[in-house]
Amino acid sequence: KVYRNPERVGLIRSKVVGTQHTTAPVIVFLEPHCLANRDWLQPLLAHIMTSHKAVAVPTIDLIPENDTDKYGYGPLDYGGLQWDLSFHWPGSPKNR
Repeated sequence: KVYRNPERVGLIRSKVVGTQHTTAPVIVFLEPHCLANRDWLQPLLAHIMTSHKAVAVPTIDLIPENDTDKYGYGPLDYGGLQWDLSFHWPGSPKNR
């Protein structure tokens, strides 16, 4: 289901309004500049189903700006929010 705001309110406020108009158990926001690959959602939903506190974020793959038909898999890094809400890429799963 798609809800459209009657007037422009910005990205973040639109997401907040969207959450107020849903009864779904899972909400997915896909930014307009993102391309979703085949079967991208199933692994995220499987992770979310492990706990009601779980949050899942897909791997960010590489799509060249000058040729969006080319596609390369991104590195298997993991990221996380710090207590000051800054986001960091600490490393690979092997180093975790």
